[in-house]
Amino acid sequence: MGMTATVKIKVCRFNPNKDKEPHYEIYEVPYVKGMSARNALDYIRDNIDGSLAYYISCRIGKCLGCVANINGKNGLLCTTPLQPDMTLEPIKNRQIIKDLATIPDKSSL
Repeated sequence: MGMTATVKIKVCRFNPNKDKEPHYEIYEVPYVKGMSARNALDYIRDNIDGSLAYYISCRIGKCLGCVANINGKNGLLCTTPLQPDMTLEPIKNRQIIKDLATIPDKSSL
């Protein structure tokens, strides 16, 4: 049997109701060709840490709800291909609901 390829994902975690400051958690997820950053978050939530919060909706890049800071650039979690050593953070200057879930400012609507 061959080994399953894995990638490490660094996720900014912050619950404003509990935490004083954001912190990072590193998760190791199995890599399957064609996975998106959103697929990795789904794996983390379903198999490692069910408390992870992020926006879930269309999964095809139409609603723009899953925008996040991905390796230093804003992008959509659902359409960004999964890569090794990704860092996922909430969009800067947005109010954080929890983890990667944010409230859009009115100027971005």
